[in-house]
Formats: sequence, C-alpha cells, structure tokens
Amino acid sequence: MQSKRQGLARKIPTPLQGCPGSRLLRISSILLLGFSLLSRTGIAQDTATPHVDALSENRPAPPSPSSRSWLPWDGDRLTGDWGGARTDLQERGIEIQGTYTLDLSLVFEGGVRRRSAERGLLSLQFGFDLDELVGLEGGTLFADFQAFDGRDGSQDTGDFQVYSNIDAHDFAVLYECWYQQTFMEERIRLKVGKVDSNSEFAASEHGGEFMHGSFGFSPTLLDFPSYPEPATSVNLWFYPAASLELGYGFYDGDLRKGTPTGRRGPSSFFSGPQNFVHFGEIGFRWESAGSRTGRLGLGLWHHSGTFLGFDGTSRAGSTGVYMVLDQWIFREHPDLEEDDQGWALSFQFGWSDPNVASVDQHYGLGIIGRGLIDGRDRDTLGLGASLVHFSQEQAAGFSEDSELAIEAFLGIQLTSWARIQPDLQYILHPGGDSTLDDVWVGSLRIVIEY
Repeated sequence: MQSKRQGLARKIPTPLQGCPGSRLLRISSILLLGFSLLSRTGIAQDTATPHVDALSENRPAPPSPSSRSWLPWDGDRLTGDWGGARTDLQERGIEIQGTYTLDLSLVFEGGVRRRSAERGLLSLQFGFDLDELVGLEGGTLFADFQAFDGRDGSQDTGDFQVYSNIDAHDFAVLYECWYQQTFMEERIRLKVGKVDSNSEFAASEHGGEFMHGSFGFSPTLLDFPSYPEPATSVNLWFYPAASLELGYGFYDGDLRKGTPTGRRGPSSFFSGPQNFVHFGEIGFRWESAGSRTGRLGLGLWHHSGTFLGFDGTSRAGSTGVYMVLDQWIFREHPDLEEDDQGWALSFQFGWSDPNVASVDQHYGLGIIGRGLIDGRDRDTLGLGASLVHFSQEQAAGFSEDSELAIEAFLGIQLTSWARIQPDLQYILHPGGDSTLDDVWVGSLRIVIEY
C-alpha cells in the first residue's frame, strides 16, 4: 500500500533528530501559554491587529514609539516589535515572522496501539518586497525555513489519510525559496523556485482550519509535491477578470524515484532524464447576496513518471482530477470587505487511476465558524468529514473499501500570538485494514507566533 505522503517512508537524520533542545522547545511553548494568561486579565479579547501574512500588502499601521517594545503583550507576536526594529524593517519592505506548532495527541480507543504522541513544527519566514527595496515593481522574494521533530502519530492510529497535517519524519530544511513577479497590473503572476504546490493548486481557502491532513489536499494526488516534500517549480497564473483565474505549474517529480525533493535544491529539476508533475487549474469566483463570496477550483494533474500498476505492468505516467469549493454561508459584517466572521463551507473531490493509486476517490466536507461570540473575533469551531475509497484491485492490499475520518475542533485565541485548538477525531476502517478497530483520537494543538 502507498502512503498518502510518499516522503513519510524515508527516515532522514537531521541535526534536530533526538536533540534535547527540541523537547525543551515543546515544553517552553506550553509554559508560554501559561505566561500569556498570567500577563493578561482573562483570555485576551480580539482588539489587537489581526495576524498579517509576511507577504501581505495590507500591512498594519506602524506602532507608536511607546509600543516599540520587546515585550510580548506590546505586539501581535511573542517577541514584540524588537524595540522598533521589526516595524522599521517592515517599512523598508522586509518582513520576518515565525510560528511554532505543537501537537499533543492520545489514542483513546482502537487503531494499532493506545499511545500518546507529541511533535512540533517550527517555521521561520522572510519576505522581501523588491518594490520597496530596489524599486522593482511587483517583485517579491520569499524564504521559509522549517524543522519538524517528533513521532508520526499515524503510527498509532494506522490511518491512511494522516490525522495531523504536520506529521512527518524529522527534518530541518530550507522548505521554500522562490521569486515572484506580477505583470500587467497583477493580471499575470509568475512564481519560480522551491514551492509547496498546495499553496498554488488544489488549495482550500477554509479547509486549512482543520487538523486532519486530507482537508488540506486530496490524497488522490499522487506524489503531490507538498508538505513535507515541496519541489522546484515554475508557476504561472492569469487573472483576466475578477471572477476568473487560470493557472499552470510544473514541478520536479523525482519524488517518484525516491528523491527527497524537500531536502534538496533544483539539481534534479535541470538534469535529465526527468520526471515532472503538471498542474492545470481554472478558478471561478462569485459574490451572492449578503457578500457571500465563493470560489470553485477545477484541476487536472499529470505525473510523467513510471508507475507500477497493481496488475504488475509498468505504466508511463498517471493522470487525475480534483475539485475544490469554498463558500461563505453567512457573514456577520457583509458590508466590510475584509470581514471573516461567520459560517463557511469547504468541499473537495478527487479522482485518480485505480490501477496505480491506492485511493481512487476522495470526498471531503467541512463547515467552519469564525468569531461567533462577541469580542472573540478570532475563535473558530469546525466539523468535517473526509472519505477515501481504496482501489479494489487485489494487489492494492486493502481489506476494507474505504476510510472515513470525522473531525470536530474548537480554536481559542488566548492572546494575539498564542492559540490552542482542542481536536477530536473518529476514524472508521483505519488504513482500510479490517483487523484494526475504529479509532478515537484526541489532540491539543498549540500555536505560538513569534
């Protein structure tokens, strides 16, 4: 049987593997949560500036001189404003931000074994606005360093879809490094470099709130160059109208040959013979009454590598399709363009060749609520289900024809830079293995922005 994430099958030693400092980082993140609560009167109200991505054009206004501080309660991130240096860099077109995500999980019932798992993902991002820096309009440089340490929790549940979207084997790499250029008043966008393909294709705008891996992207996408194995690529998007998006990308596909593309640069991209993954996507956007915006993405992918079919024959290439639908159902302040409070829906479908793919169909549905309580604008809750249908070819090795994962979560914003997310999942027929009992697994996700 194939793993959803092909990179999970390889154990690559890294400097963090087994390092006592990695456990210290996890413990520190928990202590910081307690500190954040003690430093405020009660749980923080959402009066702080919302989190702004490193490459966002909607930057917050510079803080007053009195708030240029290192203290965590004086800013949107744990490390504050670095005595004003962070704001000064931002005004010059340089943005630096980091996130640490800690998952603590426990299998209550079923699966392979009842055991706890703890793991953490560290991300440090650098964004450079070349218009501000050197006058190159529409140019952006970006780099993201990531490190993962811990034990893959799916070893205990036995599930195929990966119930935690940060699970991987230990690594410490330059995860993304790319240059982006826009043309014709941003109607054309070109991105070249090492890229996580899920940031460009098959991306759900609302599904990312969930912890389960399949809400991020469909497991029908074979050797998808996404976490934890991004790849060198060229991506081109055309926006002829506000309601229409056309995208094409091709990525290094040597993960099919066992090359860890997430741990190397572009060398295999420029050398032959070469395997590539091609993506084509058309996106439609709309806005209905009450500012209920939505997007439908329809995609086609093709991998040029060699695949061994379940019938024992070798096949040149494999192709599949996907669909991603995101729709606002209700918005609390429909007159505000940037309002993200209310209820939203996320739906996914994926299909792949059952002769070579372990999963030939995937269906995902989730509903997400944001800011449902007055003064708690960044709190979230969600309920979703993800169903995969396994290939029925005998050589595929499944004794059950499907796996269904149901997830419920509650996201609580403790401070402007600290968040916790209790999560409960029920997994039916884990791994398509009839010898495994259905799984109940609970998790606590802790996110620190620094």
